[in-house]
Amino acid sequence: METEEIELADRFEEAVENTTQHIIITDPDGVIVYANAAVEKTTGYPPEEVMGNTPALWGRQMPREVFDNLWHTIKVEKKSFQGELINKRKDGQLYHVFANISPVVDRNGNVKFFIGMETDISKQKEFEKLLLKEKNSLEKMNKFMVDRELRMAELKKENDRLREITEKID
Repeated sequence: METEEIELADRFEEAVENTTQHIIITDPDGVIVYANAAVEKTTGYPPEEVMGNTPALWGRQMPREVFDNLWHTIKVEKKSFQGELINKRKDGQLYHVFANISPVVDRNGNVKFFIGMETDISKQKEFEKLLLKEKNSLEKMNKFMVDRELRMAELKKENDRLREITEKID
């Protein structure tokens, strides 16, 4: 390798190791051959513990169809998979990720390896849940207020009707 190529490879390795994005590389069978430091922050498993395992170590929290679709997309269609997944940390805590898994193919179209990147979106999902709860509360309150206003209008009409009757009697 030329010096410039080596420097570029070193920069790339340094960038991958220092990113907050969880990055793994697996062989064509899904066995992890590389994991950056962010994997431990996301999964709770240190890189040396995930090496030689598959992502099922922290995965398999979704219905089987999700993973069948994922594997069909990356292995058969040889296309990237992007989507939200639910995983389980080493301590047993469930968490949400946005995953991007791509096959890397050779000139003949054979899968050489897969690269997977995950971003923990658990905080965003919690926030979405809170927003939905607030939305539901506001909708209930709005319905109550509308119902109250309708009832007040009915009572006003009834009051006006009774006043007219009373005035006729007097």
